[in-house]
Amino acid sequence: VAFNCDNDEELYAMRDRIRAKGVRVLGPLDHGFCKSIYFGGPENLVLEVSPSEAGINQEAWIDPEVVEVAASSAAFCAFSGR
Repeated sequence: VAFNCDNDEELYAMRDRIRAKGVRVLGPLDHGFCKSIYFGGPENLVLEVSPSEAGINQEAWIDPEVVEVAASSAAFCAFSGR
């Protein structure tokens, strides 16, 4: 699960806030288009926080082969976050 924050300063503040609660945080990692931090959440979920100044092209993140195998539609995948 990924959460958005507004900027790098907010990302570092979130990292420090999470660490202050005794939770291990990985990052920030620089992915080239954004930086992200990762940490373990409830029920062993991996959680991410990342600022993104540029809009994300949803079409670029939908793999047509996966959509075909899943017998779903690209519109459903974009809407549901899958």
